[in-house]
Amino acid sequence: MGGTSAQKIGIRLDEVSVRFGETVALDRVSLAVHPGEFFSLLGPSGCGKSTLLRVIGGFEAPDAGRVFIGDEEVTKVKPQSRPTAMVFQSYALFPSMTVSENVAYGLRSRGRSKRDAEPAVLVALGRVGLEELGDRSVTQLSGGQQQRVALARAIAVEPGILLFDEPLSNLDVALRERTRRELRAVQREVGYTSVYVTHDQQEALGLSDRIAVMRDGRVIQTGSPENLYAEPETSYVASFLGGASIVTDPSEMAALTGREELPAGKVLAVRPAGLVVAGDGVGGLPATVTSQQFLGDHREVVFATRSGLELKAHFSEQTPQDLSVGEAARITAVNPKWVLPDQ
Repeated sequence: MGGTSAQKIGIRLDEVSVRFGETVALDRVSLAVHPGEFFSLLGPSGCGKSTLLRVIGGFEAPDAGRVFIGDEEVTKVKPQSRPTAMVFQSYALFPSMTVSENVAYGLRSRGRSKRDAEPAVLVALGRVGLEELGDRSVTQLSGGQQQRVALARAIAVEPGILLFDEPLSNLDVALRERTRRELRAVQREVGYTSVYVTHDQQEALGLSDRIAVMRDGRVIQTGSPENLYAEPETSYVASFLGGASIVTDPSEMAALTGREELPAGKVLAVRPAGLVVAGDGVGGLPATVTSQQFLGDHREVVFATRSGLELKAHFSEQTPQDLSVGEAARITAVNPKWVLPDQ
């Protein structure tokens, strides 16, 4: 892979809001994306992450707030006049064109001649490892190869900022993991600032320098993958990024942690790997096994407490598998997190 590194450009959004009729898609969102970083917008469907990406790209005009790329305000600037390129979920490739023609499309639409575009097309295809397939029809490619063509088309115009709208969601699990590694390698090599939309927590953790967790049109918490996972601030972040069970009953929190005094205004987040069966005479929270299933590298066991709360636990294959459905047990939490409850 060759080529020069990209000019690194940052992004800033100040109090950006978007409404669709009575629906608030974005609610006074402010955030900054640092030059050259891989930044992910993570959240469930309908949280506003794709709308936020479209605002950055100029495909959606905010009803309030301002958008800056570098030092320039671009709130009212058209997409084609911004230093951005979008990689869509559907790839948006032209089946009647060859791989090279698809990659050249963005350059041609910006006024480059066919001859002038050829060197940039070759460089872009080389960066995604498809330099030998330029003359092939895109209909002859695998899903992963088509995704790389879409990426090559985006980086060919040397945009400075790449925008990704769930580009791996159409791939199977194994191909998605491999393509994710390739995507990160390309981003590091070319150096473009990247904003990536996903609902997949593993994808966000594996790709990102920083992540913004979104809900209901708002950014709930922003940080590095390690920071968000280790120190979630709210029950929503703890449950969405790590699958934690949230315990709100004071007596159950006390029994799980062995603490009589509890932090004021906080609830307990317990991840599946942090739930263990207490030994004889250790105490713990009484619970009943309601289900269990073998999942390869671990066994998932679901416990129900007397209040009806369900707690999910993951046990390694070394753990004795004598917890049958209906059996009573006492459980405790290892390294739980005290977080703010949902508002």
